Amino acid sequence: MRQILMKSKAKGDKKTPASERFFLECMVIDDANPSCASVSSSLLFFPKTASFGRICLKLFSADRGENVQCLVKGNAPDNIYCYLSATMKLCDAESKGYIKQLGRIVVRKFQTKDSTSSALTVAIENALTGYR
Repeated sequence: MRQILMKSKAKGDKKTPASERFFLECMVIDDANPSCASVSSSLLFFPKTASFGRICLKLFSADRGENVQCLVKGNAPDNIYCYLSATMKLCDAESKGYIKQLGRIVVRKFQTKDSTSSALTVAIENALTGYR
């Protein structure tokens, strides 16, 4: 039931053929400015060939900084997250078992140490309970 609901409410480029769509729940955390930090969630779909960097730019189109880190939830208890490249495509991450259709991505925007630019972090975790 969750899959049907998610697919029916997801937004994305309607030109993408149904067989090429990769559905994700995107959690967006914008704490680049601590005085007005915000959290939002949306259901989106992307082409399977989209990179994690492209997803970040879609969610934070105003800030196109080059600092993008992708994280995926690990399987070991002490390995909470693993880094993925911003150039990695959704289809590659799926084939390697890092993410699954209808998974959850957490994208975080924050200030870097020099406070002049912001960086984006993508944390990918599985939204399906039984998947490990």
